[in-house]
Amino acid sequence: MGFFMKNIVANQMSERRATWLELFFDLVFVVAIGALADFVRQASGLYDVLYFIAYFLPVWWIWMGFSYYADQFETNDFLHKCVFLAAMFLILALAVSINNQGLANPKPFVISYISLRLLLWVLYARAWYLESEFRTFLGFYLTGFGIGILLWGLSLLLPNSWHFYCWGLAMLVELLAPILSYVLLNKFPTQVSHMDERFGLFVLIVLGEMVVLIGSSLSQTHFHLHLVLLCFLGLLIIFQVWQLYFTNADQNVIHQSLRGGKIALAKSFVYGYNHFCLFVSLVMLAVGIGRLLDQGSLTHFTQNMILLSSSSFLLIISMIHWAMPDGISTKKLALRLIAALVLFGLCLAHLSAMVLLLVLAGILGGLIVFG
Repeated sequence: MGFFMKNIVANQMSERRATWLELFFDLVFVVAIGALADFVRQASGLYDVLYFIAYFLPVWWIWMGFSYYADQFETNDFLHKCVFLAAMFLILALAVSINNQGLANPKPFVISYISLRLLLWVLYARAWYLESEFRTFLGFYLTGFGIGILLWGLSLLLPNSWHFYCWGLAMLVELLAPILSYVLLNKFPTQVSHMDERFGLFVLIVLGEMVVLIGSSLSQTHFHLHLVLLCFLGLLIIFQVWQLYFTNADQNVIHQSLRGGKIALAKSFVYGYNHFCLFVSLVMLAVGIGRLLDQGSLTHFTQNMILLSSSSFLLIISMIHWAMPDGISTKKLALRLIAALVLFGLCLAHLSAMVLLLVLAGILGGLIVFG
């Protein structure tokens, strides 16, 4: 039985890094993010963007669920690897189901998601069985995730018009379960966390999608000077986004929050959950730049997609950095807020593609130098 039921111990190593299995596991999310980007790339209005967010949240939550389980209770034994392999296959199925047909027939997406949540529920049930010290804590997880699975299953029996309401309620329950378990209980795992590194790796996955979109557009330019310059500006913006995120990166945020009391824990959820909003804004920015490069010109919808996503990025990254133990200076917050408001205000203008990217690169560059 030890081959399948290796004893789980909350990770207490002096330093944590992503394992090879976690890095391998992330590869399937490259496919999922690509599918989501292709989905929203065809967007023609606000409803398409809302559908994109509705699909992105479960995909991110799956990544979050398996990543944080590994952060808490990873064993790297045979059963653990088998479950992660099965999860990778189901994530690929989830990615395939994200397409225009998915709106008319969301059942493949729902079934894939339910299967993934069941796998994660089994992992936490295993931890509950083996680790009596944390059974009350894990009971919150199992109850919340179980209710979420039931609600997702119920959505299969409801008319299409009710699907998103049921999904929304299920996601709310699943998102609240970890918060309640940490806030209401005094005894929980205090592992040496490496979730900050995991968030950074997911940021790189999204930025990689941006690079792919720019590379795809560059291959079709036939080295027309105007489009080459647009591609260069797009790559410059990606570099600036990377710089703004990773300059203030701290790999001890979750580790310190687990040991810093209730206020620190509350801020850690602001830090962690806002990464979803960050990823949404980055994918939207990537898609907006990709649409601009494909068209060689700028529609008002694409312009607003780029401006609103970049404005949202600045607000969200400020919130993330504020929630970190070292916080962020008032000067940086003020400069980012002003920059976000300027970008938001430009939605009323009609800019050319070159001017838009130059303005965006200039604002982000100014924040890197002065903020």
